[in-house]
Amino acid sequence: MLSKVKLATLKESGRLSKVPKDKVLFKKGDSGFEMYIILSGAVNIYANEYSKDIPPLVILKNGDFFGEMALLEDFPRSTTAVAQEECLLLVINKVNFEKAIKDDPGFAIKIMQSLSNRLRLQTKRYAELEDRLCTKSSDSEKEDIILPIEEVPQVEVPNTESIKYFSTTVGDKPELTFTEKTLKENFFPQGHVLYHVPEPDPYKNFIVEKEKECPACGTTFNTFLVRHSKLNLDKIEDDYRMVYKDFDPVWYSIWTCPNCYYANFYEEFPKKLHSYHQEAILKNKDTLRRIFNPNTSEERTIDNVLNDYYQAIQSLIIKKEHSKDLGKIWMRLAWLYKDLGDKVMYEKASLQAFAYYYDYYYNSGTSSQKEDQQLSYILGLFFLKFNNPTNARKHFLKAIIKKDGDQRINDQAYDQIQDIKKAEKEASS
Repeated sequence: MLSKVKLATLKESGRLSKVPKDKVLFKKGDSGFEMYIILSGAVNIYANEYSKDIPPLVILKNGDFFGEMALLEDFPRSTTAVAQEECLLLVINKVNFEKAIKDDPGFAIKIMQSLSNRLRLQTKRYAELEDRLCTKSSDSEKEDIILPIEEVPQVEVPNTESIKYFSTTVGDKPELTFTEKTLKENFFPQGHVLYHVPEPDPYKNFIVEKEKECPACGTTFNTFLVRHSKLNLDKIEDDYRMVYKDFDPVWYSIWTCPNCYYANFYEEFPKKLHSYHQEAILKNKDTLRRIFNPNTSEERTIDNVLNDYYQAIQSLIIKKEHSKDLGKIWMRLAWLYKDLGDKVMYEKASLQAFAYYYDYYYNSGTSSQKEDQQLSYILGLFFLKFNNPTNARKHFLKAIIKKDGDQRINDQAYDQIQDIKKAEKEASS
């Protein structure tokens, strides 16, 4: 919630708008060009379309703001906003929003605190999902878990309550430093161990050393780039993992700066960071050096690879990236744990990937028909994994797009539906 002083300052950046009760301010999927600050009244936020029969996800009141995500990400609206009663709103467009963040760091801090609060809510609800998915019952009592799409997706993230990336201290100066204990507790899941598996010798034939510049600290360092022209595709697995002969690109998908420990997928690495993202990463580099045990030897092991992925998770959370990107990381961690034969960590990473993909699919809105089709199919596979054929079939049906859809996915989804029907028929006979 914004203070009266902060509101008075921001009024110069926007325009006042009086809206009547039940006015739909925007719908999920709409393009977003403005954010809103409530000066009086209340606004209901819905996960999908507005209906008086469905309770809102949250009710926002005086001093609260909403709609900022569309301006930060340039993506369609992820929720629907409706005036619960007559409201007076301060409306700020994208240009003035960016200017307000640049001119007033305190406003940027409030935005980040709001995002942190939402993540805490998602964490709480994710715990409920995990209980429902993992609770074992006898065969006679087992029932399908049906997740209504109106539910807020339950996404597990590191404990933002204890981390507090942007907690306010004296003089509204943001405190961006983690403790070593907090990092250990939040960035390595229980069960994470060292495997001491060296890089296979043939891998060296598929990589080339390149000099890159870190977008966080500006350090120039050497890293490895995959020579895609030398890759020989063997097969594509159901979860879209591409399996190549004699090489696994997953070992080299993440680049990590050896100075500040900023990490991300190599294709995302060159993108420029906001100044407050840079500050947050640089504030923590000494602690991260102790936690992640940088590789000082020439021999690369699977433990270095896993470290890179967990460092990327930390970097993306600081940047408040899409749950899709975090799902992508956890999916690859699941693949690596599966290759290592660690069933427990494979299950944990798979559940994390599912939660983040589910969040992105139902709350953020996919960016294209192709992405929508792929995620529908992947979620169907996850529901099958969790012994939930009802929701699996629903998502496989969504993945069948006859016009301009990927025919391979159409065929795979159709085959999965037939397999479910066959299993149900055999179970009832």
